[in-house]
Amino acid sequence: MEIITKLTIEKNANDVWQVMGNQFDQFHIWPSFFKDSNPSGEKKFNEIDFSARETVVEGGENTHSLDVFDSKNHILSYTVTAGAPPFADKAQAEWTLESVNEDSCTASITVNMELKDMIPEEKAAEVKGWLSKSSEGMLEELKYYLETGKLHPRKAN
Repeated sequence: MEIITKLTIEKNANDVWQVMGNQFDQFHIWPSFFKDSNPSGEKKFNEIDFSARETVVEGGENTHSLDVFDSKNHILSYTVTAGAPPFADKAQAEWTLESVNEDSCTASITVNMELKDMIPEEKAAEVKGWLSKSSEGMLEELKYYLETGKLHPRKAN
């Protein structure tokens, strides 16, 4: 299943990339779903000294291993290589930025999740709803953080 979520942020794409891309390893700072994150993995991209992040979420721990890190085009993608949901065979995400003008950009999250064959339709619909809601929430929290310089109220609580 694929979920695509987009939101316009009233900030320059380079400023947004500083948080979304260059601070990939500090992800826990602004989204409410994440409790902690740390860099891991060997250096494989020129712009950063790590290739993955270890995260702590309400349901446990997971590892997001970068597949693409393209600062010039503001694209990153990663695969959940440890701690994927038990109903998923594979979980990946791609985050991109596209300039609207010099003071705003569109941030996009594309989540691809391959569910296990035995997952009933009702569970698949529930997962799709949860992925949509969590992607929308993360973009909303990123927008709030970048536009106001403050944590979104969900994160602050």
